[in-house]
Amino acid sequence: MRGLIMTLTALAQWLNDTYPRRDWNQWCQALVWNVVWHVLGVPENALYPPYPSATAARLASRIESTDPLRAPAGAIHYWKHPADGHVGVSLGAGLVLMTGTPEALGAGATMLGTNYGTTTVAAYTAARRNTYIGWSLTNGRYPSLVGRLNSHTPTITQEIDMKLIKVVQPTGTTWALVGLGFFQETRDPAQANAWAEVWGDSRQVSDLAWEQAYNAALLGQGMLSRVTK
Repeated sequence: MRGLIMTLTALAQWLNDTYPRRDWNQWCQALVWNVVWHVLGVPENALYPPYPSATAARLASRIESTDPLRAPAGAIHYWKHPADGHVGVSLGAGLVLMTGTPEALGAGATMLGTNYGTTTVAAYTAARRNTYIGWSLTNGRYPSLVGRLNSHTPTITQEIDMKLIKVVQPTGTTWALVGLGFFQETRDPAQANAWAEVWGDSRQVSDLAWEQAYNAALLGQGMLSRVTK
């Protein structure tokens, strides 16, 4: 087994290089299976036979909690969904790596390839209206990823650059967790509070600074630290 903690950037690069033409929509359990064997460094055939669906994996797992904000990085989130269920890998603080279209992943989603990326449990649940079942420490019988994915942020090698910023506009208050190459936003105060527990209190910025931070986060140009200090 590998002894290193894998970054989301490296994981996404491997997925895209290994499956360059794959449309991941409806392949949620397959994504989790790939993440488990690649991150842990076990042989692919060590996890045969793969679970045929997210529901099958969930039924072979033990649900630890129905509070997604308590799920550590590497835990596995499960939803009810017509027929096969839905599943994703926790990145901590309510963030999750999963398959789905941009519309399915919901507000603030970051796409990493064709129909897979990062979102929050709250955003996906709201977008799809699927019932959230809870999270487990494992995906069925497979070894746990907990401790092998850095907690609280998908840009694992850039923890020092993650910032929580707050924008108050006539349409309402938006909080955003942003860093080099990463952007996630919410209007849910509970989600913002969960991020604040990890990254500190949010910093309010002007509309212009917000636009600059947004663009910098998406383009990975490192302007964020100058914007929010």
